[in-house]
Amino acid sequence: MLVERFEVKVTPKAFSYESENENMFLSVFQTRLTRLSLDRSQPPPCQKGYGINRVHVNSTRIFLSMVSSKTAPRKSPGQPHSGLIAKHDAITRVSCGHSTSLDVNPGNADRIVNGQPAIYGKYPWMVHLNYFSRVVDRNVPCGGTLISKRWVLTAAHCFNLLAPNVEVYVRIGRVNRKQHASGSFLFAITIKDIIRHPSFTTNPLGNDIAHVRLPEEVTLSNVVQIICLGTNLQIPFGGMVFAAGWGVLKPSDTEIPELLHEVELRLIQEEQCPKPQHYICAFTPGKDTCSGDSGGPLMVQRGNKWYQIGIVSHGPNDCGNQNAPGVYTRVPNYNAWINN
Repeated sequence: MLVERFEVKVTPKAFSYESENENMFLSVFQTRLTRLSLDRSQPPPCQKGYGINRVHVNSTRIFLSMVSSKTAPRKSPGQPHSGLIAKHDAITRVSCGHSTSLDVNPGNADRIVNGQPAIYGKYPWMVHLNYFSRVVDRNVPCGGTLISKRWVLTAAHCFNLLAPNVEVYVRIGRVNRKQHASGSFLFAITIKDIIRHPSFTTNPLGNDIAHVRLPEEVTLSNVVQIICLGTNLQIPFGGMVFAAGWGVLKPSDTEIPELLHEVELRLIQEEQCPKPQHYICAFTPGKDTCSGDSGGPLMVQRGNKWYQIGIVSHGPNDCGNQNAPGVYTRVPNYNAWINN
């Protein structure tokens, strides 16, 4: 059973750094922060944007409810139960989940580990976050998603190494993380603009979800869009899901790619996933999210809309390990907190 093989060494999708401080070591090692030596230069103030994910399994006909009975929204007697509830901007009520690329066939996605670049405009809600940490003397990159004109959703552990006065650079509307694109945005925020879940823990890792508040609203365009959040979305075990981001293409890489990459993955059964009330697990041998992908989305396409169901949290050191799945924060269980 896969669940018996969970005793593999796992690393944050953002950072692998050994510290004498046990709490820091565990919080960093169990997530997907970057373990890379990156360019320390800060981006010019006139620029703006990027993001990532992973998964795979065999197709069984059991269905996975993305909302637990404890957190499912209540409905009045006789009220129809919607299979999908889109997340809308609380103020402007803009629509969500619309890919602006011509390639809307989900079967075209390849792996992120050893994968291919995402098509321009396919994931216009992708966000890249980056800051320099003196603790580890390097940049710490993460992914995220635009869920309204002023809010980004990401993983809470992405900010474990963030000092109070250090700026986090938030890029929205890019495929190439180093190149400014027309309509893209670059913001600089600090720790006061970050809201981590009040029950977030680092050891063990739990409630790994956070909000980032932007200094101002973004303008939606063909390169900047909002992703929907699935509320009662049913996906069969083995069902197709997608991840995207700027994490390493293989575990041995020492640099993250410039271009956004995507991967097609598959959900696995709850009994093969740790803490299924909080996490979703996905697994495909040789395919995975990896270092630098923390905070990015796990997504599913329904019709012409995209919905986020997970956030890259943690997984095995050797990304794509055929004996261990990737682990993603179960977004639908946090919809009440997200909307508040």
